[in-house]
Amino acid sequence: MKRSDAITMPRRAMILAAGFGQRMLALSADLPKPIMPLWHTSLLARNMHTLHTWGVREFLVNSHHGATAVFDAARTACPDGCRLTFVHEPTILGTGGGVKNVAWFFGDAPFWLMNADVVALRLDPAPFLERLRRRGTIAACWVDTMRGPRSLRIQRGVITDFATATPGTRGTATFCGLHVIQPDLLRYLPATGFASIIDAYRRAIACGARVAAVEQPNAFWADVGTPARYLQAHWDTAADFANQDVRIDCCVDPSARVHARATCRRTVVWPRAIVGPKADLTDAIVGRHAQINESGTGLITRAITALTPAEADAVIKHHPAKALNALTAITYPARGSRRNYVRITDSQHRLMLMRFDPQHEENARFAPNTRFLRRHRWPVPRILAASASPAAWLLLEDVGHRSLQDLVAENSESALRLYEQVIDHIARLHGPLTEAALDAGLPLMPAFGATLYRYERDLFCNQFLAQHAHGPPTRIDTIREALKRVARLLQRAPLVVLHRDLQSSNIHVRGNRPVFIDYQGMRLGPAAYDIASLLCDPYVRLPDEWRASLLNRYQKNRNAVPLDLTIYGYARIQRLCQALGAFARLGATPQGRSFTAHIPAALAELARALEEGPQLPALHDWVQELLSPNRAESATNAGNKLVPPRPVAPQR
Repeated sequence: MKRSDAITMPRRAMILAAGFGQRMLALSADLPKPIMPLWHTSLLARNMHTLHTWGVREFLVNSHHGATAVFDAARTACPDGCRLTFVHEPTILGTGGGVKNVAWFFGDAPFWLMNADVVALRLDPAPFLERLRRRGTIAACWVDTMRGPRSLRIQRGVITDFATATPGTRGTATFCGLHVIQPDLLRYLPATGFASIIDAYRRAIACGARVAAVEQPNAFWADVGTPARYLQAHWDTAADFANQDVRIDCCVDPSARVHARATCRRTVVWPRAIVGPKADLTDAIVGRHAQINESGTGLITRAITALTPAEADAVIKHHPAKALNALTAITYPARGSRRNYVRITDSQHRLMLMRFDPQHEENARFAPNTRFLRRHRWPVPRILAASASPAAWLLLEDVGHRSLQDLVAENSESALRLYEQVIDHIARLHGPLTEAALDAGLPLMPAFGATLYRYERDLFCNQFLAQHAHGPPTRIDTIREALKRVARLLQRAPLVVLHRDLQSSNIHVRGNRPVFIDYQGMRLGPAAYDIASLLCDPYVRLPDEWRASLLNRYQKNRNAVPLDLTIYGYARIQRLCQALGAFARLGATPQGRSFTAHIPAALAELARALEEGPQLPALHDWVQELLSPNRAESATNAGNKLVPPRPVAPQR
């Protein structure tokens, strides 16, 4: 193709709208991701408008999932005077295959290629075209060197490779989903079939072509591929749409109905949804036609769009409503496990659906553990239905919204009485139920031993001390050695069946009785680990007199195993270090950032444990520095000798 020194504004653009939308979960079952609204206007419409202001007069939109809805939305959004071509892909072709499939559309002039789920504001097209004019440049891509995964390798404004750089290192950037491309690039794509545009770029670069990296620091970019990013994009762009007279913490479609007494925080409400007076929503997306009149977070949709046929059959069989169209599904954000929870509700009766990866060993233990515990009248949810194929899920009775964490936060007078019941149940688990589990040969997760203690120790040292606290390796090594000796001392304790994650958020309240959840990690270990998890919980701050009383109650319980207070001091440190490592690891992920909010409380608990129990000077000094950032730096060569904790006499 003969290249001109001057490149006019491209008149043609392709918007990539052919995807599955699987990361948007139940939302995309109702509305394909490209036409989800951002401040009442679909993503597709916003991007078509942007490209139109740049001179585009011919659009091509491809589709796969939800093709009819995408086509209708594209036809409505297409600016006046523009031509729209729509291509459906029965078999998804990928970013490169989709482009090659419509090579006839582009002609011999440069064209824009844009992902439909990108939010682009305050972007200037001129720098893209200026870079494309340079000799040997086959494309100019929008990049961001500050945000996103930053996996592109950049040198002097040119992309040298895609998705191979160490994320976040110097000379890296994130591709933002928009490029202007010379038609020459199409010859680096296969004639038919699935292909990635990245493969074409790599082949072109290998043949000497240049792919320019265009950064615009004042522009706004967001990828709304997940519910969390979709929500965040609203709050990040609220100021840009202030003329729409919207609240910056809540986006309600004009056709939706939100009761004046409802509470909505950082919530998006889609068309024709109904939010009742008892609704208390936080970080929620309420889908089209959904109805909610209770607490909720995550995705709130009609149950009919959230469930598979097999799941729907089980729900209809066990829910009193017996009608799927009368039910709402609340799909909760994923936390630290390979499990997803969906609450099925009509605001009066509820069921809980747990979807899980059966290849993850802990998940595979949930059902047998539940059946064993229920046989022995230990309070856990009842399994109503189960499926292992083609997808693994369990339908459970719902044990309610409230947990011990909520009761303590509310200063409820009943919280102490519930903790006392929990202590009695844990004493049974450590005593008679341990014997029953061993007699029955109940398969459990690997017991606490050298391997598991090493895993928890490495989690703390590598994720919290090294990655989160940015500690020097020599100092971390000193603490690692101290924690090795903590583990050796804990291994001397008798082994009992543990809940393993015995914290307030995993103990729900039904009526005036506790119900345990998240016990799939049950294994043999020291009883002190469970007691430390309960009494030194970062999620709540129990009064000192409660801790002493509950510790005393466990020691006096006839079902409990003897609790060595020295071992209990070591268990406090072990469990809190594990919690800090987990918070740091989960907090480093986009969906788990909220876990970092619990780090200060966990650090404060660890400081108390180190003051009242074993003396680990190196760890003690570092924890104090983290709690008091202005404190003078302690000597890095502090010893790490273990001194047994001061015994705490139980109250009589």
